[in-house]
Amino acid sequence: MSDNTRHLIISAATKLFSERGFTGTSTRDIAKEAGVNGAAINYHFGSKDGLFEWLMTEFADKTTDNLKMSFAPPKTTEDFRVRLTLFTESFIRQMVDDPERLRFVHLHIDRFAKAHQKAFKDSILTFHFAFNEFLQSAQKLGIIRSELNIQVVQHIFISSLIDLARNTFISENYFGYSVKEEAFRKTFVNNLIDIFFVGVGTHE
Repeated sequence: MSDNTRHLIISAATKLFSERGFTGTSTRDIAKEAGVNGAAINYHFGSKDGLFEWLMTEFADKTTDNLKMSFAPPKTTEDFRVRLTLFTESFIRQMVDDPERLRFVHLHIDRFAKAHQKAFKDSILTFHFAFNEFLQSAQKLGIIRSELNIQVVQHIFISSLIDLARNTFISENYFGYSVKEEAFRKTFVNNLIDIFFVGVGTHE
């Protein structure tokens, strides 16, 4: 029963935080959505803020763990391309598997960084630095042009993925494509990787 209650709270909080934001959601709202006693939130997570921190950290830790293999230092250009493709596919798969959690994380990333600095450094920044080192290793091999700023390269690449996640409703209802469709996902990944290599590659 305790594990089920915890799961119900997590699902309800993810849904409401992604729809209303942290400040627009009360513990009473979460308890009502979950169908549990309000005291259960404090019992399992200490407070609404403790629940928020757990949701952010758990997502970041799971994401980092899933992507560790993709971020191993590349040995060749083809190896780099394969690993970057695997990372992109994994990131998009998370959009499909848990879109509410992804929206919640991107909506609250600034609050997490300000209110929970240690947890942010131990989770989100772990992912950031791992990807940054991956790109730097490619630059040292001559795969990425030496004059490019890796922070900028990383920001542009990640932003394109986040933009896809944020605009799911618009793309489905106004432009006629969906990240849920396997054919579109393959096209998006292949096109993004091709554009990336054309833009940052040394072309030697």
